[in-house]
Amino acid sequence: RMPKSGSASLMSWMARELNVTARYNGHKKTNATWWTPHIAKHRWLQNDERDEFIYMLRSFGHQSPFVTQRHVYHTPEARFAHPDGIVLVNMVREPISRCISRYNYEAFYKRRIPPIDFDDCLDDETQCNFDHWTEQHEYSNFPVPKSQASSEDRRIFLQLSRNDSIALLRDECHDYMTRWFCGHTYECRDPQRPRLALALAMLHIRDHYVHVGLLEDLPNTAQIFRLRLPSFFAGNPQHNPDEADFPQLHSKKAPPSKLSATEKELFKKTKSSPLSSRNLHRLTLANQRDIELYNYIVHLHNYRLDLCLEETSPNPSSSSQRRWPPPLPTDIKNELKQYKSL
Repeated sequence: RMPKSGSASLMSWMARELNVTARYNGHKKTNATWWTPHIAKHRWLQNDERDEFIYMLRSFGHQSPFVTQRHVYHTPEARFAHPDGIVLVNMVREPISRCISRYNYEAFYKRRIPPIDFDDCLDDETQCNFDHWTEQHEYSNFPVPKSQASSEDRRIFLQLSRNDSIALLRDECHDYMTRWFCGHTYECRDPQRPRLALALAMLHIRDHYVHVGLLEDLPNTAQIFRLRLPSFFAGNPQHNPDEADFPQLHSKKAPPSKLSATEKELFKKTKSSPLSSRNLHRLTLANQRDIELYNYIVHLHNYRLDLCLEETSPNPSSSSQRRWPPPLPTDIKNELKQYKSL
């Protein structure tokens, strides 16, 4: 699942919907297992880690259906890992908004970097410089020092956490979604052919996923999941998903008890102020492929909605020419054609 795109809220809805679906099918609760494979604790997996991930998928869930999730790059072979078949879903967010959300999470929720406005961090180009990306292969979870820890231990912890958060921002705020949906292979990071990664990402989203929804349209995202995966998420047929079904998570964190008056004031701030036009432009330049990919996902989402409306209409039009999958953009098709001819 794509980080900072509302997937935690969607998973909360999914977990409830599994039991609601079971009750409407005459069962007390769902027989589906919610499973988190711990091998995929890093987002980018080496070949041996991918092999182990696929093996775990293949060996799990023979007794009942299961739902699994992890922040891990698109892994095409996962679709064929299980004898009963695996279907993929995901959700995305407008790229600049997602980058800002990551900053707010690190600065104002986790407090792993100084809680200053994103603009101020971007103006200090030694910190928030996203002109180039630095991939975070592994993500550290540094233990918080205990109350009796020395000041030096606390200083080291804060420095390690800060470095990790800044590296994470440099990774996630530069065409991250393109690399995510492209996958783990070299083609997805080839600096000589940046359009190839975008082309593969578009192809994977269109052909490998049951649906990739939008945080900006959660109700219709959930409705498509219900229609496409009714045995899991059909839910209450009398209720259509709305915004109230999706809780906001990671929005505010209670402050520690021992804070100075100045620190307490800082804790009142829960997110950054709006970006200046200059810094908004800089982030736009750093995420041009992601913005193009996001617009393509919006197109697929709306296309799927129209298709679902046609299929569920009591009077479907026999003249409709809408079919799945829709064609890829011409330049993307040409990029893929060149790639396959190599």
